Amino acid sequence: MNLSINRDIFLPAVQSVIGAIERRQTLPILSNLLIQISGDEATITATDLEIELKTTINLGINYGNFEFTLPARKTADICKNFEEGSIIDFKLSNENLTLSSSRSRFNLSILPSIDYPKIDISTLKNSIEIEQRHLKKIINNVSFAMAQQDVRYYLNGVLFEINKNSICTVSTDGHRLALSEVKTNFEVQETQQFIIPRKT
Repeated sequence: MNLSINRDIFLPAVQSVIGAIERRQTLPILSNLLIQISGDEATITATDLEIELKTTINLGINYGNFEFTLPARKTADICKNFEEGSIIDFKLSNENLTLSSSRSRFNLSILPSIDYPKIDISTLKNSIEIEQRHLKKIINNVSFAMAQQDVRYYLNGVLFEINKNSICTVSTDGHRLALSEVKTNFEVQETQQFIIPRKT
């Protein structure tokens, strides 16, 4: 299978999700990106089993439907060295993939995409929408008090509480406590609470 993507479209997409991938992994597949081609779109996914980041880019050409994995950091490093505006050609063959652009060519060993873990969101019952500026504000206001690598894992994140009239964030490292709130309207039947990990 062959695929061609503009370097200036592919690289930013990879960089937007690569933060989910830890440098040291117990499972080799978690060091990889999942690339899913569906018609003229490519969805790029990264996960550490705790969080999943996903982005979709337009390819401009219908390539059919297929998927494969790529070693995340190696791919990002290779693409950084390609010239700006260049076209990256992907050639997939069994357990190998060739990345090429201009006179540069790289052969990568890849893992089966069927082994890539996917977080199932189909069972989620509730969803909300919040303005980016509000979300950024209430996270930034409490992030300084979050614990780092505490054995009490629930301290390594931010508690969100959502009700009909507001969204509130709370964090603590056991010594300090921070709280922030934004007044807004949500279509929720009852108060919702959840913890989002620090990495998110």
